[in-house]
Amino acid sequence: MSVEVSYNRSEQMAYIRLTSERVEVSRELSDTLIVDLDKFGCVVGVELLDLKQIPRIDDIEKGAHVKAAERDQLEWHLRQLMQFTFTSGSLTSRSRVAVESATTTELESC
Repeated sequence: MSVEVSYNRSEQMAYIRLTSERVEVSRELSDTLIVDLDKFGCVVGVELLDLKQIPRIDDIEKGAHVKAAERDQLEWHLRQLMQFTFTSGSLTSRSRVAVESATTTELESC
């Protein structure tokens, strides 16, 4: 199965389905993040209830097991959703900023 992403722009919510395994239980990792788990406790889907607070893959893995085969795909889709929902505004103490160089040039901090 290929990863499926459902995106609701008006509600600012999304669901990332990683596998076709049956969901046995859902676990709330935060007010804005719910993971669906299979019978072995592995993540089969990720529900994002507020796209202004998209978690990092590490945040998800602290509360649930993501199979190695799905980890890169989940991380890629989380980054894509961040790009879709990025808006201008002021940085706060809760802001997360991560950048990568698209070239071999080293990035300098401001």
